[in-house]
Amino acid sequence: VGESKFVFEPRTIQRMELLLLNTLKWKMNAVTPLSFIDFFLYRITHANPPALSLVSKTVELILTATK
Repeated sequence: VGESKFVFEPRTIQRMELLLLNTLKWKMNAVTPLSFIDFFLYRITHANPPALSLVSKTVELILTATK
């Protein structure tokens, strides 16, 4: 393996990554079970968007299960 042509500081790499994300208008979010509620409720009910009461009950179930 040859010697690297470019060497970057960690801070420089972070700035380049953020620039790329901003340029592509991508947003970084943590993925949680709540991220999938719309997907699964649509697959079950075929209603888009799902009923608010069903979403509320699903959120309550997930939060109870995590306790």
